[in-house]
Amino acid sequence: MKIKHWLTLALWACLQVASGAAQAQQLSASAASPWSAGLQLGAADMGVRCNPSTLPCQRSGTSYGLYGAYALDSAFGLRLGWQQAGRFKGSDTTAGGLNYGGNLDFGVADLAVTWRTELAAPWSFELRAGAAAVHGH
Repeated sequence: MKIKHWLTLALWACLQVASGAAQAQQLSASAASPWSAGLQLGAADMGVRCNPSTLPCQRSGTSYGLYGAYALDSAFGLRLGWQQAGRFKGSDTTAGGLNYGGNLDFGVADLAVTWRTELAAPWSFELRAGAAAVHGH
């Protein structure tokens, strides 16, 4: 598998961890406005290749982002978000013995349809299905 595929898979896993992170409490759908906004903060872990004898490595980072949501009714809504999915350092050695490495930085924009149900005040359960655009360098 190409390194690009591994990075995409690792970023997906990072996004799943970050989406489960603590988020600011949203406005209730029964409030005067169906619009809400919030911040999210979480931990990210990337399975980057690492050869510590050649270059420094960093496999974990902080993930943070912003989102806005619109409640269509008491259960369904739309969510648009942006997330800095972490900054990492990786390194490896080629088959020819050349050392290489550098910083990896990922940003994610996502759009999702949400479904929410109240469990017991103040707890609720939310499912999201959508798409994400990943930019890494």
